[in-house]
Amino acid sequence: MEELSAFNDQGPSNGPGERKNKPSFSYQTLVVNDPINNRDKILSFAKGQLGVYIWTHSLTSVNLYVGHSVSLYNRITSYFMPSILKTKARKVLSFLNKYGFSEIQLTIHVLDKTKYNVSHAIELEQYFMDKFRPRLNVDPIAAGSGTRGETSQEAILRLRLQRGLPMNIYNASGTSLLHVFLSKPHLYASISIHHYTLKNLIENGGLYHDSLYFSLDPLVQADNDHPMGLDEFIAYIEKVRSTSLQSISKHPKARIIMAKNLLNPKLSRRFRSLTQAAEVLKGDRGTMRKRLKSGVPFRKEWVLSEK
Repeated sequence: MEELSAFNDQGPSNGPGERKNKPSFSYQTLVVNDPINNRDKILSFAKGQLGVYIWTHSLTSVNLYVGHSVSLYNRITSYFMPSILKTKARKVLSFLNKYGFSEIQLTIHVLDKTKYNVSHAIELEQYFMDKFRPRLNVDPIAAGSGTRGETSQEAILRLRLQRGLPMNIYNASGTSLLHVFLSKPHLYASISIHHYTLKNLIENGGLYHDSLYFSLDPLVQADNDHPMGLDEFIAYIEKVRSTSLQSISKHPKARIIMAKNLLNPKLSRRFRSLTQAAEVLKGDRGTMRKRLKSGVPFRKEWVLSEK
């Protein structure tokens, strides 16, 4: 990888927000080689977990990118989606899109949610950013603005607090931010979505009416600068719901796909179509169709059947 030479120096001091001391709280760590082909390991360790992830080039030990998330599995696997990688909207996406994951090592640090919160994850992220000087992090401040430059301590604190609170709603490809709700109660009151539906969308990474992606974290690849106003978004989501209902009525014979989870039966669910199942489970439709016919578990975890 000829471009890696540019990433081998330790670089300058990170400036504001730099943390030199290792956090005193504990965390569990998993290292995964060739992560795109070892999603089962990532799933079992990081599903619904809070913590920090680090992309490292396994042959040179160059630390490429450090990030944090309140839903590690969803955040990490979003990097594997071709539609997201091809946007090349950030340096890390451009790099992974060009070189792939076969020589990439993923390190996951998980925090106990019963003891710690997003502030601790940000603190741990900042520690590793200061320690490793990752070459593909544009902003040296954990949970910062995403741009280089001087940032006041007050602005840093505000950005960090905001990072853990909003509910971000994106288009299906995850490339455009549509609206941000500052709290779940505000979201429930504004668009009348059931709390169980929202929980399922967040934990499983599915699409709402095949059109909207809900995320607790801002997506690194997206245009986050031009969200809709509340009234405009409410009108938009009503249109999405109406279109979805019309589509279902026009295709009454659409196949219902049942997905039974062998590792955790509580995750078992049904889908309106194979396409929806592929989007939520982040799989290839052709492969999933073969598993549906053969009965062989998809990714050794999901048993698919047609109803």
